[in-house]
Amino acid sequence: NGAATNLKLYNEDGVRTLDKSKANIKFITGEIIVLDENSFIVVRPEKKREEISLFSGAVRASKSRVLTESATIDPKTDKKGNIPDYKTRVKTDKTTIVEVYNGEVDVSALGKTVTLTKGFGTQVKFLSTPSIPKPLPPLPEFNLTAKELNIEKSGLNMKTTGYNFYRDSTDF
Repeated sequence: NGAATNLKLYNEDGVRTLDKSKANIKFITGEIIVLDENSFIVVRPEKKREEISLFSGAVRASKSRVLTESATIDPKTDKKGNIPDYKTRVKTDKTTIVEVYNGEVDVSALGKTVTLTKGFGTQVKFLSTPSIPKPLPPLPEFNLTAKELNIEKSGLNMKTTGYNFYRDSTDF
């Protein structure tokens, strides 16, 4: 079980998840990002705005900027206060895939930027520019309950770990 909960994380700390595990990371601003299994990130909550370097796996975020070896993903909060919801995934060949579920997100690489809106995605191959945004496939509809599927809470075998950020007093 080796998963720890409520760990304090600081600027430039790394978080890795393994098979069948996830991590929820809560920033000082209240944003919670979700790190998928087999992922590795380095966090920078001390920036003007939270920043995450994603080296492998996937992360779902809303307000944090995500940096990969291929691209910069920059969510946009509009004047109405709508907060984006998007996922960034890095494949083994260093291709970055971005999917937007709500709001707008800019994806930039090699001097080119594409803006993704709700329901669109793009990919950025290593040392390339972002592809033209494409619609995400429709989500499947499920009408079964967990009981009907015979899934209990513990039956998913998924470990979830929570982290919270704290500012180091030397950073002020």
